Amino acid sequence: MSTFVDFTPSTTEVFAFQPTLSNGVQYAATVTWNVFGQRWYLTLADLQGNQIVTRALCASGPQLPGSFTWDDGVASVTTTGNHNVPIASQAAIRVLQTDSGFDGQYLALATDAAAFTYPLPTDPGQSAPISGTVSFDLDLLAGYGIGSLFFHYETQQFEF
Repeated sequence: MSTFVDFTPSTTEVFAFQPTLSNGVQYAATVTWNVFGQRWYLTLADLQGNQIVTRALCASGPQLPGSFTWDDGVASVTTTGNHNVPIASQAAIRVLQTDSGFDGQYLALATDAAAFTYPLPTDPGQSAPISGTVSFDLDLLAGYGIGSLFFHYETQQFEF
């Protein structure tokens, strides 16, 4: 279950929120405008003020509706539009909104301009093609081991 926070930017005031990440700990997040860099920066600190990370605010990629099938340990998804991943290349994808065993994070292979396959050893429990979403998420806290934080440009929302 994700929590979403609407980003309401201001170049004169700090935007702040307190996400509780998947490690169960609450943090202080601030987003400030850097005049020199002409971009937003995210700072995450613990509630005692110890800085964890400061980084440029980068957005996750698009979310594409798709149709999912499963056969003999391999999941296939056909997106409604071009996913812009070169054919025969791998991409980190997140599958959501299928409400089934398809949902999760995977390393998928682009098989054509609108399709991916990825290993899914366990039957997701759906026999017919089902609808869902493929997203190309950029975890702003990857490698820190404290949880995940995403920024979605299209909706101007943080997700944790």
